Amino acid sequence: HLLDAPEFERCRRTEVLTDRYVGAVWSGHPYIGTELNRDVLSHYPFLSYLQYDDDTALARALLRAGIVTRTGASTTSIAVLPFALEHTVFVTLLPERMAERIAGVASLRILEPAFELPPLSEYAVWHEESESDPAHVWLRAQIDASQRLRVPAGQPA
Repeated sequence: HLLDAPEFERCRRTEVLTDRYVGAVWSGHPYIGTELNRDVLSHYPFLSYLQYDDDTALARALLRAGIVTRTGASTTSIAVLPFALEHTVFVTLLPERMAERIAGVASLRILEPAFELPPLSEYAVWHEESESDPAHVWLRAQIDASQRLRVPAGQPA
């Protein structure tokens, strides 16, 4: 895990988001199936969030599944991905909660992965010297409160 690297040894962390990845295509996409499989990812160009192109757990999981994507376009903002699919034949991967909440607005169709993908985990990270800083204490309390209100993926908001 990246946060286990030596440069983070004096840092604290708390998980702020966990989710799973699902496939997504424009609602008018020529592929009419409901499954994201090897054939779909190899046949249609991949709309990439640049982080996917690096040596990430997601990229390694695709390679382990024998999937080599053909990147057709990429963005540095994951928030752009759902809207960039419209009127294209691109396929992409999105966090499930994001895909479900934005599907109607962005004209998405969600595809269930036919292979195992690693979970998505996002963390808040701070140096131990900031542990008692009032602003950090306040912010961490807000994160903790939001965690208690969080709706699990796959359940209505």
